[in-house]
Amino acid sequence: MINGMNVTSMVQTIQAALSTYEGTQEQGTTTADTPIKRLEVQAVKVLATLQEVITLIETNQKRWVASGITELIAATADGEIVPGGTYDKARWLELQAAYTALSIWLLTPMSDGGPTPVMVIFRDYVAPPPPVVP
Repeated sequence: MINGMNVTSMVQTIQAALSTYEGTQEQGTTTADTPIKRLEVQAVKVLATLQEVITLIETNQKRWVASGITELIAATADGEIVPGGTYDKARWLELQAAYTALSIWLLTPMSDGGPTPVMVIFRDYVAPPPPVVP
């Protein structure tokens, strides 16, 4: 687990999304008839996958804290496998830093006063009404 996240589950979710994307590209199985519509079809799939991954990260971060994983890693000697796992202490510290950086990025506004990546990823899109022609 990384910050409480089951790495295997996260990798499987990402691989499934990529497989779906690649299959659609290879087969041309989209009903969209313009390049922008084809991109929109893919954007919906990517956003859904990112939402799943972010939700998984949040759930497992709670497990990480509740299970005292930080303390378990700290109590492990350098170069040793963390008890109950397969990764050594250095790998866990490296993965923890990577996921901490990812979490910070997800919550950092993309511009002054702008939305964060997580806001964009989870926002429901409502198309504006068509313009009124006089």
